[in-house]
Amino acid sequence: MYRLKNKHPFSGFKSILTLTVTLGTALLIGQSTVIAGTFADDACDPQYYESLEARAWLEAQREITQNQNLIFKSDSVLEYTCFDSFLGVLADRADGSPSASQLFTDTNRWGTPPSNVRNSLNAVVATAMDRYQTANFNHSLLGGRSTEVHDLPASLPSGAYTCDTMNRVWEDAKCMDFIDEAAEDGFFTFAEYEAAPDKRFLPTRCSKTADFQTNMDTATLDSSTPWEESPIRTFYDLIYPSSGCSGAFGPFESIFKTGLIVNRTSGSVTDFEEHVCVVPGCYWEPSSATAGTCEEYSP
Repeated sequence: MYRLKNKHPFSGFKSILTLTVTLGTALLIGQSTVIAGTFADDACDPQYYESLEARAWLEAQREITQNQNLIFKSDSVLEYTCFDSFLGVLADRADGSPSASQLFTDTNRWGTPPSNVRNSLNAVVATAMDRYQTANFNHSLLGGRSTEVHDLPASLPSGAYTCDTMNRVWEDAKCMDFIDEAAEDGFFTFAEYEAAPDKRFLPTRCSKTADFQTNMDTATLDSSTPWEESPIRTFYDLIYPSSGCSGAFGPFESIFKTGLIVNRTSGSVTDFEEHVCVVPGCYWEPSSATAGTCEEYSP
């Protein structure tokens, strides 16, 4: 009496739980014994890893390519400031043109004063500046996207300094839409990146790397994929037995009661005991309050 009186209130539940876990473990062990040998002997599949690596390369390359396409090459500050015009004004003032006072003392020793400084600036500065621009910025502004162009000539211009190049190129940049070049600036699939030329097209188009096709072949499941599809055992015979929705579900019955009563406003039977059909794609169709069958769902 003492033992029963002071017995823990959940000790019976613990015993049932222990028995359930034990039986479940035994069942799982038995099941694993049945299906042993259906999985790969080695959990490491290097070819599968290679496909993941190739896919990662494609994703990274696509992001890098598009970023490099949309980030413009910086333009020359000499072009933005019309440095040739600014230097031309200096040449006019230094030579002592009639409209301005002479900035430097000049003599006939190195040539005629009205043209000596201009010739020197042309030879020392303008020619080198023209060659520098031709070699490094021989394209329109905004890295080639703008229609605005300001060339730095090999001979300095004359006249007053007027330069609105920065304002005009800023207007172009401000009003440019996201997809300014439809064939280059959008969002594209890997296949579209492979089929078209490299998206990095300004100021000159990049050459497409052969790695793109190589990684496409490795990452994409098609005839060129270097690895074969692994056979998959679905155990479909267990989840949908040949006997149909009302047949046995492995070692268990495919129908069981939930203990609830269903009340509905339509159907031939409005009040019935709820049943669950274990087989996927099957549902309970009551024929009376306590009986019925599991039927296959058809859309």
